[in-house]
Amino acid sequence: MRPIEAREQLGQWLRTRGIADALEGQRERQAVRTANGMDCLLWLPLQDTTLFIFVVVTELTMPQDNDILALSMALNLEPSRTHGGSLGYNPVSRQLMLRSMHPMSSLDEPGLDRVITQLGTLAGSLKRYIEGYRHQQAAGRRAQKGPAPSPAFHLGARRFSAN
Repeated sequence: MRPIEAREQLGQWLRTRGIADALEGQRERQAVRTANGMDCLLWLPLQDTTLFIFVVVTELTMPQDNDILALSMALNLEPSRTHGGSLGYNPVSRQLMLRSMHPMSSLDEPGLDRVITQLGTLAGSLKRYIEGYRHQQAAGRRAQKGPAPSPAFHLGARRFSAN
């Protein structure tokens, strides 16, 4: 697939959903809402065929939310939590965002609908998790920063000799 075909495919998907000014001129980004109302940004860079999808998870106030930012970065280390996406912080908008990348060559209209719906659902789940952590922290309770480490991490170092 060539970049122009990827742009045409995304433009058609957007027009089908009632977004008439989709990707006209030099516009590479398009804001949409997921089915469950989450803000979502679609970005198809010029001369590229990879669609970047960003979904807003929550807003952070720094430095008060440093622990939440650290928790979010730790969640990136657990692929089962982010389903192949990654969490990042935009300091300009003060938003924690879920980012996912998808080659346009492997997406059709139903596939793009499915991906955006799944990302909206995942972002909602991550938001509830982070808000729960925030409430535990505000209540002064020790909040769990993720799952307990595997017992294998508690093993002592062993010395092996190469003979």
